[in-house]
Amino acid sequence: MQVFTGRITDMIIPKKLSLAIGNFDGLHLGHQAVLHESLSKVSGCCATAVLTFAPHPKQFMSARIKIKSIYPQEKKITLLRKYGVNYLLIADFNAELFQLSALDFIRNILVKQLRCQSLITGSNFKFGKGQEGNAKTLQNAAQRYGFSYKAVNIIKRKPYIVSSTVIKRLLQYGMIRQVNRLLGRAYNISGKVVLGKQLGRKIGFKTANLYLSTDLALPVYGVYYTQVTIINNNLKVQKIQGIVNIGLRPTVCDDAKVLLEVHLLDFSDDIYDQHINVEFICFIRPERKFINISTLQTQIQKDIKDVLFIARQSECFISNLEADFK
Repeated sequence: MQVFTGRITDMIIPKKLSLAIGNFDGLHLGHQAVLHESLSKVSGCCATAVLTFAPHPKQFMSARIKIKSIYPQEKKITLLRKYGVNYLLIADFNAELFQLSALDFIRNILVKQLRCQSLITGSNFKFGKGQEGNAKTLQNAAQRYGFSYKAVNIIKRKPYIVSSTVIKRLLQYGMIRQVNRLLGRAYNISGKVVLGKQLGRKIGFKTANLYLSTDLALPVYGVYYTQVTIINNNLKVQKIQGIVNIGLRPTVCDDAKVLLEVHLLDFSDDIYDQHINVEFICFIRPERKFINISTLQTQIQKDIKDVLFIARQSECFISNLEADFK
């Protein structure tokens, strides 16, 4: 997949496009439906492309609005690459685009610049100055300018509408099972293991640590049951059950850095500088400050017992996780 960034008017794509437009934050079931529809429209003379914008248009319109992402940009790129998309266009959302009318966006960007043959969006997609353009606008324009258009209906997983906003709200409440259903995969955080203060080792629960960006929409601070994939420097992959704490570690630390600490069950190797992918299965309890280290140790022992109990209660809990996505 080739990635283009910068001004959309500077992007020269060598082929005509089957184009999907959207934010694609989290690449949830709704986004996947848009992608599948776009991929199905590909013919021999065109390629698949995704058009998204940075910063988020709402954030551009007001500096006071801070839009947090479910996944960082690099993970979005990785996920889109797995779907077989040929081109990812990450266009600067700037004053020029902000002022562009819906008609000019269609005529100058979609038709002339990108040579769009097929266009797919969500049914709630809006665009153009003042968000004057919508699915009906595009349907009318498709007939006039000779491209096909389909608006993909909003997907529901009762009682929720599948959207990035809903997923971020569920993360705030630690509702991981519901998040996973809407994503169509286990919510995950990945990164390179960093050397921390080794406090976990000192209290008998060795951890692998990841520092987390506050630009992300993180789960509520607390303890989670997880599955961890370790990719070592020789690209050997291991999958291990783990128990994670996300938060500020108020019992043992007073800094403001948000940290993911994962204690790997039945595993003791050092994995510093190796990459791990942490898939979240369910929420155990919120983070809290304990009166002393001994009380914290007792609670961690209980947390581990809770995790093992949950795993036993659901036979093949990890391997059958996909059943939650249907």
